[in-house]
Amino acid sequence: MRVAVYIDGFDLYYGVLRHSKYKWLDLQKFAESLLEPEQDEQLEILKYFTARVGGTANRRQEICFRALRHNWPKIEIIEGYYLKTKTEMVPVDPRLGNKIEVWKHEEKGSDVNLAIHMVDDAWRNKYDLALIVTNDGDLHGAVQLVRHRYNDMRIRVGVVPSLGGDRKISRVLKKVSDFRRNISREVSLEPAQLPDHIPGKELRKPNKWIGEGEGR
Repeated sequence: MRVAVYIDGFDLYYGVLRHSKYKWLDLQKFAESLLEPEQDEQLEILKYFTARVGGTANRRQEICFRALRHNWPKIEIIEGYYLKTKTEMVPVDPRLGNKIEVWKHEEKGSDVNLAIHMVDDAWRNKYDLALIVTNDGDLHGAVQLVRHRYNDMRIRVGVVPSLGGDRKISRVLKKVSDFRRNISREVSLEPAQLPDHIPGKELRKPNKWIGEGEGR
C-alpha cells in the first residue's frame, strides 16, 4: 500500500519539538514509524511544509534542510513564508495602557501548500493512504475532498496530531478523517534522530541543540 506523509513543520515544531531534545529529527524514520508494516504500508511520498525563519535560527534551519535532503533525497521540502506586520494588542501589564503596538510574525502558506499537494497527488493517483502530521483544523476541507471525491480509488486519510502540553486534537480533523495515529517519544522521536555528524558531509547537529533537556 502506497503511503504519502504530509508534515506541517510549523505545527510539529510548536506542538512537539520546541521544548524537546528531538529537533535533529530524521523525517524519513519519523514518517516510517507512523506506518503499520503488517498492513503492507510503504512510504512512497514524504513532503515537509515549512517557512524560512530569520535571525540565527535560519542557519540551523538551513543545516537541517541540507541534512534531510542528503539523508533521503526523495523528501520534498515545500516552503511558505513569514509575514511581519504591525498590530495593536492588549498588554499583560495594565501599566502599559489599553493597547500597545507590536510586530506580529505569522507563518503563511504551509497549510494551503499541504492541502494543494495532498489533493493534487490524490488526483494523480500517487498514493492509497495519506497521513497528515498536523493539528490544524483548517485542513478539514482538503481531507473531506480527498476521501469523498476520490472514493472510487479508496483513498483513506489519517491524522497524526502534533500534540504537546495541554493541546487537544482538532475536533473537525477528528471528525473528517478515517483514523488517528499518535506520535510516540519512544517510537517516533528517540529512534528517529539524525547522526550528530552526517556521513560524507560537513553537516553536524547545531551546537544549540546538543545537550538540550527534555522540556515539557
